[in-house]
Amino acid sequence: SSAKNKELNDESAIFNEIIDAAGKEPETYSATADDVKDLKVLVLGGSVSWQNHISKLFPKFKIVPVNDCDFDKALIDSADYVVFNWLYGGHGLFYRLINRIRSNSKNIIYIGNNNERFFIQAIAG
Repeated sequence: SSAKNKELNDESAIFNEIIDAAGKEPETYSATADDVKDLKVLVLGGSVSWQNHISKLFPKFKIVPVNDCDFDKALIDSADYVVFNWLYGGHGLFYRLINRIRSNSKNIIYIGNNNERFFIQAIAG
């Protein structure tokens, strides 16, 4: 059906956006952990060791394990920033996120590496 094709095209466009956004190096790394530590950030995806590292650096950030496809969608609603690390992000996790984002117009910050400075700069803008 044309609705299904539109949905597939939307998902393809989203995937292309992820690849484009996640690979862009910032021009500078001027942001510090202090600049973002008090923001409401939801982190999805990324390896367990990376998530543990981020959790220790930023105890206020909410972290969703990569295999938790049933996470509380209200976490998305309450976040100021949603970060999706697609290196270790499962399809179920991604689709749950995308479906919720579509309903509340949140922006997603896509990253495709485990670089702490890149993560901080991506959130700080």
